[in-house]
Amino acid sequence: MVNNQCAGIYDKCLNIKITNACPGSCYFCIERDGYKPKMAPVSQIVEKANALEEYQTVLILGGEPFAYPYLGELLKGLRKKETYITTNGGSFKNVDIPSVSKHLNGLNISIHSYDEAENAALLHTKVDFSALKEAIDCFQSNGVPVRFNTILLADGICSREKVKRMLAFCKEMNVSWIRFSELQFETRGFVFAKDCFDGISPDPYHDGCNQDFTIDGLHVTVRQSCGIVNTCKPFPDGALCRKNEADSLVMYPNGEVFPGWLVPKEYRIQNTEPCEKVIECL
Repeated sequence: MVNNQCAGIYDKCLNIKITNACPGSCYFCIERDGYKPKMAPVSQIVEKANALEEYQTVLILGGEPFAYPYLGELLKGLRKKETYITTNGGSFKNVDIPSVSKHLNGLNISIHSYDEAENAALLHTKVDFSALKEAIDCFQSNGVPVRFNTILLADGICSREKVKRMLAFCKEMNVSWIRFSELQFETRGFVFAKDCFDGISPDPYHDGCNQDFTIDGLHVTVRQSCGIVNTCKPFPDGALCRKNEADSLVMYPNGEVFPGWLVPKEYRIQNTEPCEKVIECL
């Protein structure tokens, strides 16, 4: 299987959920009801991460990593080949971007609309787009490439026309790569990628849930869900389970490490019945 996340398409990666704190409150966040233990000292997180010598790629997540008060200490302490951060882009105000950039290989920003008010309504927190543009320019001038992560949502990006407007927004913001994703574990407002893009495989489990295109000069990745992670899709023939091997580890704020995210039991897909909660694009 090509580009199938359940089958493991990445090299060994350590996901560090550094904090539970987040100014946003997205109904579609996969960590909305996830494991939220107390935080360990940053020195303990650094020590445990560096001890995992096979895992030379690190993705720092939250919560909101840039709201974590010891982010600079964490980045300076990590001894890894590649380090990335995923953020909602609203917490750069007091960040020394040139200093942080020295330790980063890339930045993922979760932006779910080209309209500032609509994005704020989805995140339940405001991201100032003019300040965001300044931060993106600063990161990129310091050698850190930036990608947008955008969830397809009925109350957000949900049609070919809105995709085009989102791509135009990428160019305005000086971002050359965007990943659009279908929802996981959440059926409310589910949008099918096939309704927004041409050339999408109807069988993401076998043909690849991550598919790459070039549209209007932009690198576009479309990540589909399958029935393993969302009942809006049929359960794939021949699928056994979501991969739970040690290619991708998750470290939680207390320093505990697991071979995958701790998904609430009620989220786990147990049947093949399609959902009835898909709503029309607003």
